[in-house]
Amino acid sequence: MTTSTYRNWQNILFFITVPLLAIAGTIWLCLFSSISWQTWTLAGVLLVCGGLSITAGYHRLFAHRTYQAAWPVQLFFALFGASAFEGSVLEWSTDHRNHHRYTDTPRDPYNINQGFWYAHIGWIFTLDESKRDFTNVADLQANPLLRMQHRYYTGFAFTMGLILPTVIAACWGEALAGFIVAGLLRLTILHHGTFCINSLCHTMGSRRYSKTSSARDNWLSAFVTFGEGYHNYHHQFPRDYRNGVRFYHFDPSKWTIYLLARLKLASHLYRTPDYHLIQARFESGAHQLSAAGINSPIIVQLQEAIQECIAKIKHLEAAYAEATLKELKEYQVKIKLATLELLHLFRQWKKQLARVPALS
Repeated sequence: MTTSTYRNWQNILFFITVPLLAIAGTIWLCLFSSISWQTWTLAGVLLVCGGLSITAGYHRLFAHRTYQAAWPVQLFFALFGASAFEGSVLEWSTDHRNHHRYTDTPRDPYNINQGFWYAHIGWIFTLDESKRDFTNVADLQANPLLRMQHRYYTGFAFTMGLILPTVIAACWGEALAGFIVAGLLRLTILHHGTFCINSLCHTMGSRRYSKTSSARDNWLSAFVTFGEGYHNYHHQFPRDYRNGVRFYHFDPSKWTIYLLARLKLASHLYRTPDYHLIQARFESGAHQLSAAGINSPIIVQLQEAIQECIAKIKHLEAAYAEATLKELKEYQVKIKLATLELLHLFRQWKKQLARVPALS
């Protein structure tokens, strides 16, 4: 557990009071009043807007720069991201970049090695905001919009997160319900959904792409985090605008970014090359084989073929980077064919692994 004696009483009071008021207030309204479908719908809409502003905005756009977005999109994410009461873009991003840089070490802001609940919410209770170093977000500080959001964050947070739902719900005579349900209850659900990424996704799930960190892919948490549950993949490839890399993965943040690109509101979406994904899974599995002392001739032969194919693709990519316009298409075809060959070898290797009793 953490040895820090510092207590952030402002955060402690806020993150304890909000859920208590939200749950008690919602129960009271259900027993002695009524909550219309309009208010529930408002809560749902604001939950989605705030959630996507954290995942597609704070996280993938600003913290990791996985794509570029038009100014109106940045403004939307800055406003509704503030409504989530998770800090300004600069605060959120500096913590998150440190999390990736120092994962599972004492310098990781939400280090899972200090306990599940510490990673989930305890770190917020012991966060000394005066010690934040913003040097790792100098690129974001150059953005006037983000500087403004950071400077006036408290005003934006209360206006967008609590005043806005209250005023909107007042239009159909449910100001109090709007404050409690679309304000406080929405915040509680959003907070603990987001916090699951730091706790649940570093505790339960698979480590298909890397076994060097505690980050795990947890498909269940993807449903409460707008697609952020594929955390092992994300830690291995943080520049990818996708977390759920497969077409069937539940990743609303990925779909939102893709839709923005189709609408010409986003561009330069970064996708990790397919062979990098295969290479990561191969190296993770090979490490497991080595640790188990398995050296089957067939498996070793396939591993050598896979390594040769990876080297071949890297050579082709280097040549592609220096190719003339006439040669580009030719190298694209060669890289695609080599990637298909790599995929075939990888599948054969996986079949052989499935026959090893020690790994089954």
